[in-house]
Amino acid sequence: MMAGFCDRYGSLFEDYCARGSAPYFLVVLLVHRMLTGIFIGIMQQRDDEANAEVARKQTACLITVSVLLAVYLAWARPYHIPICNFFEFVVVAAQVIVLGLNFTLLPDSRFPEPVDAAHHERVGDAIYAVMLVAMFAAVLRVIAVMLPAWISIPR
Repeated sequence: MMAGFCDRYGSLFEDYCARGSAPYFLVVLLVHRMLTGIFIGIMQQRDDEANAEVARKQTACLITVSVLLAVYLAWARPYHIPICNFFEFVVVAAQVIVLGLNFTLLPDSRFPEPVDAAHHERVGDAIYAVMLVAMFAAVLRVIAVMLPAWISIPR
């Protein structure tokens, strides 16, 4: 039953290339998510000045892991459809930008300065805008992957 469906309509979810290191994209993506979970999980602390350095290290680790994923995406280009590679890179780049903006909100013991509520509000608005762009890029990536399959289905 299922073999006949795949023979007639093709595989709807075959969106990764078989060249180079692209087949390992899911492994790289799962390692990225695992390391992100580990860094978030093991570096939990109370929100006070004494733990500000741990929060800065945690954010730096998350930025590093996300930059490595972005570099892998730019190098391997794992999707069959080139625009999907671009949209996936935009999503990961948006994550790096949001982490960098969050990094600016963390207190730094080397530079004690008063909390500027207006700065926090501007950074929060920027994070919101970047995340909307990331969500839009993720939706466009899904559409770009699925559109050729939807068009090829006989009516």
